[in-house]
Amino acid sequence: MIEERDRESLAGPAELLEAARGEVRQLEHTVIALRERLEALRADADRREAAARADAERDGRQLRETVAQLREALEQQAAQQRAAMQAAALAARREIEQMEATVVALRTQLEDQRARAAAKASDQALAAEREQAELRATIVALRRRLESAGGDRP
Repeated sequence: MIEERDRESLAGPAELLEAARGEVRQLEHTVIALRERLEALRADADRREAAARADAERDGRQLRETVAQLREALEQQAAQQRAAMQAAALAARREIEQMEATVVALRTQLEDQRARAAAKASDQALAAEREQAELRATIVALRRRLESAGGDRP
């Protein structure tokens, strides 16, 4: 019986050992499955990260292109506005120059008219003086004739 008990006591640990080995194998399979799952999750995370990085890079490129296009459009608009302002300033300058030329021409014309009017007035004054002188001479001549024709009249 001692042997049987020894066997029984030995049989119990052998079964326990076998059961423990089975559990170890099962745990090893579980660990392997978990490692495979972890690797799959890591690979999926890497793929997602790479896709997100690629999307971010693409979005960044598109954003930079959009910014460059907007900058170019703004620069073109600014250049057009500068050109329009320069053209308007040039047109205003030409208009001012034209007005100044008109003022000079009108001033010259006015001065010429004044000079002609002064010359005409001078000519008219001389003519009036000549006419007065002629009239005086005529009056003097008529008085002399009267005096010589009728010297006896008082």
